[in-house]
Amino acid sequence: MQKLLQLIIAMMIVGYTSQAATITVNDSWINAGEKKTMTADNIYVLDRFVFVEEGAELWIEPGTVIQGKPGQESNASALIIARGGKIYAEGTPDKPIIFTFEGDDPYDNTDYPMEESGLWGGLIILGNAPTNNPETVRNIEGIPENNELGKYGGNDPMDNSGVLRYVSIRHGGSDIGEGNEINGLSLGAVGAGTTIEYVEVIYNKDDGFEFFGGTVNTKYLVSAFNGDDAFDYDEGFNGKGQFWFAIQAPNRGNMGGEHDGGNKPDDSQPYARPVISNVTYIGSGANSGNSKSAGLILRDNAGGKYYNSIFTGFTTWGLNIEDLENGEDSGNRLTTGDLALKNNIWWDINSKTTPSLTDIAPDVPDTESGGKVIKGYSMQPARDYLANPTNNNWITNPGLSSIDRGQNELLNPTPSASSAAVTSPTLKIGDSFFDNVDYIGAFAPGDLWFSRWTALYSFDVTRKIGKNTITVTDDWIKAGEKKWFTNDNIYLLDRFVFVEEGAELWIEPGTIIQGKPGQESNASALIIARGGKIYANGTPSQPIIFTFEGDDPYDNTDYPMEESGLWGGLILLGNAPTNNPETVRNIEGIPENNELGKYGGNDPMDNSGVVRYVSIRHGGTDIGEGNEINGLTFGAVGAGTTIEFVEVLYNTDDGFEWFGGTVNTKYLISAFNGDDSFDYDEGFNGKGQFWLGLQAANRGNMSGEHDGGNKPDDSAPYAIPQISNATYIGSGANSGNSKSMGLIFRDNAGGKYFNSILTEQTGKGLDIEDLENGQDSESRLANGDLHLQNVIWWNIDGKEMPTINDIAPDVPDTESGGKTIKGYSLQSTRDYLNNTTNANRVVNPNIASISRLADSWGLDPRPAQGPAWSAVKELSNDGFYTQTDYIGAFGKGNWAVDWTGLNTFNVIKTSGAMNPSKEVLTSVSWNSTTTNSNVNNNIKLYPNPVEKQTNIEFELTNSTMVTMDVYDATGNRIEGLVSKYMTQGNWGITWTPNNLVSGAYFIQMTTNYGTFTQKVIVK
Repeated sequence: MQKLLQLIIAMMIVGYTSQAATITVNDSWINAGEKKTMTADNIYVLDRFVFVEEGAELWIEPGTVIQGKPGQESNASALIIARGGKIYAEGTPDKPIIFTFEGDDPYDNTDYPMEESGLWGGLIILGNAPTNNPETVRNIEGIPENNELGKYGGNDPMDNSGVLRYVSIRHGGSDIGEGNEINGLSLGAVGAGTTIEYVEVIYNKDDGFEFFGGTVNTKYLVSAFNGDDAFDYDEGFNGKGQFWFAIQAPNRGNMGGEHDGGNKPDDSQPYARPVISNVTYIGSGANSGNSKSAGLILRDNAGGKYYNSIFTGFTTWGLNIEDLENGEDSGNRLTTGDLALKNNIWWDINSKTTPSLTDIAPDVPDTESGGKVIKGYSMQPARDYLANPTNNNWITNPGLSSIDRGQNELLNPTPSASSAAVTSPTLKIGDSFFDNVDYIGAFAPGDLWFSRWTALYSFDVTRKIGKNTITVTDDWIKAGEKKWFTNDNIYLLDRFVFVEEGAELWIEPGTIIQGKPGQESNASALIIARGGKIYANGTPSQPIIFTFEGDDPYDNTDYPMEESGLWGGLILLGNAPTNNPETVRNIEGIPENNELGKYGGNDPMDNSGVVRYVSIRHGGTDIGEGNEINGLTFGAVGAGTTIEFVEVLYNTDDGFEWFGGTVNTKYLISAFNGDDSFDYDEGFNGKGQFWLGLQAANRGNMSGEHDGGNKPDDSAPYAIPQISNATYIGSGANSGNSKSMGLIFRDNAGGKYFNSILTEQTGKGLDIEDLENGQDSESRLANGDLHLQNVIWWNIDGKEMPTINDIAPDVPDTESGGKTIKGYSLQSTRDYLNNTTNANRVVNPNIASISRLADSWGLDPRPAQGPAWSAVKELSNDGFYTQTDYIGAFGKGNWAVDWTGLNTFNVIKTSGAMNPSKEVLTSVSWNSTTTNSNVNNNIKLYPNPVEKQTNIEFELTNSTMVTMDVYDATGNRIEGLVSKYMTQGNWGITWTPNNLVSGAYFIQMTTNYGTFTQKVIVK
């Protein structure tokens, strides 16, 4: 496999250097109001400053390389997003967008030394968010005052400059005048409507990241080996940050965090009070000789809050909080609570492995500069703060796996599972931006989220994925054992491998598991037996991938996407109930005399472990009696099991099949599988939400095949799962696949579908079995055990706008083996669909684009504004379901990008990529209104200004989900007023602004149809 990977890398280099065209880009290449795209088949060379002006949009495809020409001052090269311009640079873990210098091949780590810096400029984004500068608008460093395109600042905390995701910025920092070098990524008054996550700056001559005011929120940032500060904020920055990683080179780097407040005067407002959690800042190392390596400095009245973070490896002090004799300073911010440091670990600081508080925060002596004495100050208040046990600052070894800065694959800053970073208590932040994780620092154990897409990975600083291959047979793990799959190996399954009772299999994020080919008893599969557990906890940037022997899942050219049946699959067996006459039975394809193949029991909360961010590809070998293995088989799996973010791609049989059980699932993808997308039977009673089913043009039967009992049909418990927010896309009207159908319920199956979309099935959309005698699925419909509510049906039975008869036609008599199988009428089904109280609609859901082709970038399953954003059913508030304001599996964000085979094979578009809990509604400028046809006369708010209480009145012309929140002038959410489904009519809300300082605030109301924002003055 290693030789294969080396060959693939060599081919990539050849392809990169010999096939890509080079396009020189100067400032006239894109003009105000234009939309331009940089594509991955070209190299773009920036010739001096290139501005993306107001109204212009620059779109950059995944995998694109942008180079900058050398030059200083006015000849420096940089890409600058001006106020009102937008950049959409949405890479992926497989295909990052790379900024580097002219002539550099980023896929060849031998053509130039890693340590090169200052060879081009950098990336600068300028926005309209607030700063605390005396003038609202000013020019960014290095751009002349008379150049309007260099200005930043404004009054819109939700300003949107676009998207940066999976972007690596390398070797920049050229001098732009007056001794200023360009930062790797400069953010001037960038607003919170902008998305910035998974961005690396490596070997930049100046800072890695610098925030000049603004309110932008960021996640997953890497600042590696930069010349000045890793992270620098000033001018009233008030954004949020999480999962920031910094590491200094042995011979360069100043502060881990340089944090300044006002900019003459220091006490200008808003104060800098960002909230930052889960950082790991590593200095130059105790023996490096870099006397400038220091941790955090907060000065010039800067505040800020660091939570759940690690500071280590600094040769000098760890913390400096400026405390002047007179005036406002950062010491005041500490006293007032605007500066906080809680639940943090400090280690190996001031060249002492176990530092004292004085080592971490020593007093600052007087210094001389230009013949003047600069008065020092005591750091005793800072030391007292750190020593206060209620603040949870610990001097202890965080237990990071390996710190190294060489090109030797040894850097691994993840903590061990038993380390202080994992066992210490964490501070939970009551803000939806933050992921409340149970570890300190930027990394969970085993989750090196900067693998693959960063220069740290390509320059061999951190370990490579899948270097060695280990063959795994059934005797590799035995009952009661605990074993690990780690991502530096590939694990090859040789026939059935059982994780037996009491055994645990832990799989590291990014691990590749392959299955050998073979049929029946020679088939390969991973089977979690009853009482065994699997912990396959991948991440968006490091999914766990199951595929066939020899496949490199990161090379989409080595085998066709359409391959299937080349290995088995993943099977989970549990102790939850089924409705089989016998409580326990063997799963399909495993002989009855093999106890390890049994499933079923009486524990609905049975726990088989965790399967998250897992992609299962190209499986479905024959295991006997005409049965192929499903991609993921659930045999009586219980609700204690966690299943979410799982993809099955090109399996010969079903994507997912549930044989009874109670397991709940979210974020499932069944793409291009040979039989059914989702199949349940034997009394399955779990819950599901956010399921995507997508059939290939030439294969696939039911989007949902739903059966009840298993001889007899009326055995209990009945199958009555509840599924919401499914999007089922068939083979397409012109595909020729006559087997492509929507939902079938039979054998007494019930089930409830809410807020879902069915479209593109060539056959019928719905079949509810209605027999002449006995219990059947129509009985479940009549009894309320089967529901289809708030479902959109479109382009079914080859008709773009089908009738109810097209969706649910009668089932005729058929013959099989010389016998006549009696058909049945679906009139009761049609009556149900026609009943307006069930809110089934035949309307176009306006799915953005549908494609089934590799290398098309054509699939975008998100619905545009329209019917899918209305008539949404409010779901049970049971702790499982997520309330949405849309129908189908996707809202404004696309959760199916980063980790899937759909992405690897370039089927799905990367625009709008997000990971749930990170979805941001379309931003709206303050004091503005989007088209909102269901709200009459905007919002009436009186009295305004308000002293004690104000009334908010509005009229809804349609029922809709309504959220209403209060924000301060910096974009921080103060409180929520409403979050619920509201019916048509007039509504009134009273708001009492308790304990708020006088000033301007904003009330933002969002419905399915748009957003209003109203300014309110609090006296």
